[in-house]
Amino acid sequence: MWTANNEAIFICIMHEHVKKGDLQTSTFTKKVWSVIDDEVLAETGKRYIIPKLKAEFNRFQKKN
Repeated sequence: MWTANNEAIFICIMHEHVKKGDLQTSTFTKKVWSVIDDEVLAETGKRYIIPKLKAEFNRFQKKN
């Protein structure tokens, strides 16, 4: 389950990767997803696993 705080952290982490140019198509590479997963774990103390991160990313895209 995503808390509001963890969701905000995830969004900030993704935003930083977009600013670095890591979002070349409509998604990130496996390598970048792995880095994002590690960064989310470091910031939140919770490992979501890459498929859950991708699902949350897709949910954000559909909302906007």
